[in-house]
Amino acid sequence: MNWESAKSWLIAAFFVLDLILAWQVVQSRQEFAGYRESYPDLLANTKTLLSEHGLVLVAQVPTDHPEMAFLDAVAATPSVTDLGAAAFGHAGAVRVAAGGKQLTSSVGVLTRGQAGSWTVRYTVPRSLQNNEVQSGTEFLWQGGAYQWDNAQSPTQPSLPALPAQGPDVSTLWAGVTQVLDQRYQNFPLFDVTATLYIQNHHLLAYRQQAVENLHPVGQPKPILTAIDALDNLANVVDKQVSQADNRITSIQLGYVHKAPQTLSQDVTLRTPNYWFPVWQVTTTGTTYDINAFTGEVLTSP
Repeated sequence: MNWESAKSWLIAAFFVLDLILAWQVVQSRQEFAGYRESYPDLLANTKTLLSEHGLVLVAQVPTDHPEMAFLDAVAATPSVTDLGAAAFGHAGAVRVAAGGKQLTSSVGVLTRGQAGSWTVRYTVPRSLQNNEVQSGTEFLWQGGAYQWDNAQSPTQPSLPALPAQGPDVSTLWAGVTQVLDQRYQNFPLFDVTATLYIQNHHLLAYRQQAVENLHPVGQPKPILTAIDALDNLANVVDKQVSQADNRITSIQLGYVHKAPQTLSQDVTLRTPNYWFPVWQVTTTGTTYDINAFTGEVLTSP
C-alpha cells in the first residue's frame, strides 16, 4: 500500500471516529436534558435540608403549581342593613345608630369597624347544625365565598365585647374558634378572614373581613413548586431560634395583601389594593408566607 492510499484510509478512519464520538456526545446531552430527579428524591432532599435547620415536615406537600396572577380588590362596603339581614335574618326591633356604624336587633348587635370589617355579637346565640362551620357561614355576608382554614388559630381565646361593655373589654369563654378565608377561584386570601366563635353548637359571635371587585392583574405566570418554597424557607430559618417542637403542619397556596420587595416590571399595580400568590407554610411556632414568584420568605403577623 503506498503512502497516498494509507493517508486516505487514515483520514477516513479519523472521520468515522469523529462521527462516533459526536454521536456519543449528542446522546449524552439528550440523556442529561431528559433527566429529572424523581419526586420522592426531591422530597427526601427537602426533608433533609429542613431537618438541618430545625424543621420537621409532617404536612402533605402539594404537587400542583398552576400559573397565577396578581389580584386587585377593594374593601367591601355593604350597607349596615345588608349586613344585619345576613347576621340577624328577620329579627325584629332593628335600630341603626352611631352614624350608621351600628345595628341593634332583638338577637344581637352588629358594629362596623375599619374598612371592609365588622363584628357581630349575639345576645341570643344562633343554633348551628352538625357541620358547625358550614352552618355558621349562613350568618355571614356572602358566606358562600368563605371556606374553613384548618391551619389558622385565634390570637386570643376571647369573644368580641358588647358595645355596653366598652371597646377594650372581652369575655372569656370555653368554646372553639373557627377561622375561614375568603376565596378567589378556590384559592384562599389568607388575610381576609371570618372568625366564628362557637360553643355547644351555637354561634355566639363572629368577626368578618371582606373584599370585593376581585380580578386578576396582568397575565398568569409560572410559580415556584411547594418543594422549591420549602427549600427557600429552610435556607432562611435560623436553627438556633427554632422551637424544640417545630413541625411543619400545613402548606397551602393562596394570596396575601402585602407588597413584595420585587415586582415584575411588566405589571403595574396599585400597592394598597393588590394581593400576590404565596405558599403559606404553618409550623407549630410560626406562619411563613413565601412569595410564589420570587421565593422571598415573609413572616405572617
